[in-house]
This record gives sequence, structure tokens and C-alpha cells, in this order.
Amino acid sequence: MMTKGEHKEINIDRINNYFENPRHDVANSQTDTLKKLFEAVGIQYMLNLAEDVLKNGFLGCAQPTLVYDKKMDKYIVYEGNRRIACLKLLLYPDMFTFLGKASVDKIKKMTNGTNLEDMKTVFCYITNEEEAFFIMERLHSGEDKGRGTKKWSSREKENFKVRQNHSKNISYLIDFYIKKYFEGYDITKIIPFT
Repeated sequence: MMTKGEHKEINIDRINNYFENPRHDVANSQTDTLKKLFEAVGIQYMLNLAEDVLKNGFLGCAQPTLVYDKKMDKYIVYEGNRRIACLKLLLYPDMFTFLGKASVDKIKKMTNGTNLEDMKTVFCYITNEEEAFFIMERLHSGEDKGRGTKKWSSREKENFKVRQNHSKNISYLIDFYIKKYFEGYDITKIIPFT
């Protein structure tokens, strides 16, 4: 598939979340879309993501994918709905009355004293619906014989932590020495352990 889109900064007020997001039932308004998304994902998970977005912003490699809707004169989020919803929550917590007072107050406390002006524009990938669907499917379908994102195994996660921190922990060392000295052997037949 040839790339058809462009990268642009878009004001958050010009972005709507996708009301047909596969994570939830079809919604009938923007508020209903956000409510269904928070309920489907889990409010606490979304609050955790909002805190991460506030602290770290968006990952450069994970730009939201948007499609412009002429009729609405807005951009629709096809990929990145959770992050955009969390950004809206940080910027406009009073709009999220369906979360309850405690959650809204938690967000207000979290953002108190923070300059959120820089967060009002989002660097996005703007494309057509066909490519947006292709991107969504590729990101959310698993590895698909090497074509999609491959989830790390427990060993790969541990290797990442060791390499990132430049220090070896006990589980890494056990794995390393077992592979080094017992390559090709079924260790459970050589050494009795549980």
C-alpha cells in the first residue's frame, strides 16, 4: 500500500474520537463516544494513561492517525483514540462528567500548576479512510506471520530491562547460564527442579 497521507499538527479542538471504534459499541455523539471508550477500556486504565500522557507526552513513533471529515469539518481519530481521549481529559476535565466527581477532581489535581497550552496541538498522521483502516488492522491484529507488531516474550522483556539498565538480575543470569551450558539439552531431565 502506497502512503497517501501527511504529517501535520492539529489543534485538539478540531479532533473527534471515532464513534465506530471497535473497542466499544457504536456511539451517537462525541460525549457518548468518550464514555463508551472509558467504560470499555476501564476508567482506571484510562486515568493511568492520562497520567503518562501528561508526564511523557505521545511517543514519537505512535502518532495518532486521523481522517478529515468534510461534513463535520473535523478530523476523526482512527488510530490513537485512547491517547486523544486522555489528552482531552487533561485539557477539559469538566467535560467528562460521566466519570464522576472523584475522577475529575483527580485529573484536576494532577494537572494543577501545569501549563497545558503546548498539549493543545498534536502531531498526527492525516490520511484517507482506506489507509487508516489498513493501519488499524496492522497494529491491532498481532504479528500476522511477521507483518505486524510482535509482542515481546518474557525473556525478551527481561533482556530489554537488563540492556537498558546495564545491570543483570538473577533471572537473567539463570537464563543466560542455562542457555550457555545446557544448549540443546532438556534441563528438566538433567537437573531435578520445579
